[in-house]
Amino acid sequence: RGHLLGTYESLPLGFKRLARYNPFMTSSFGILFDCDGTLIRSLDLGMDSYHYAFQKIGEPQRESHEIKQYFGAGADRIFMHLLQDEEKALKAFDYYFEHETNQVSKILLHDGVNELLSNLIARSVPMGVVTGRHSRDLEMIFNHHDLVKTFKTLVCDNHLSHSKPHPEGILLG
Repeated sequence: RGHLLGTYESLPLGFKRLARYNPFMTSSFGILFDCDGTLIRSLDLGMDSYHYAFQKIGEPQRESHEIKQYFGAGADRIFMHLLQDEEKALKAFDYYFEHETNQVSKILLHDGVNELLSNLIARSVPMGVVTGRHSRDLEMIFNHHDLVKTFKTLVCDNHLSHSKPHPEGILLG
């Protein structure tokens, strides 16, 4: 849990222009990213992991829209919503995590993410991630992509009392 602080001088030119219109930005700043759909391409594998977990625990498959309606929450909470049984939900999350771990090489960074992060690091811009992913899940993906040390703050769904879109994660970041 940290604050993302930096100096006005380290802002890229475009942000300095923006800061003229937002005086708050001139005193402290940082950039918070979402993970899925922003830094990484994960939707297809994520859905495969949900389906794998349902199959492993002997539950009927759920339609994608049934799962997606709970996006913003971690997979553990999504399984709890869908199964309404804590023991089954925890078991399903373990299978989900197993599948994601075995397939982590298929979770790709979006084009340009490495260059963007490198440029921000070169400018000493502090960065964090606020995600609906569970911390176990995020750590596995970020270790694979060597991103763990890139971010000053990592806020995951299991760190929060309320899942996204509640503002708690952004405020903690």
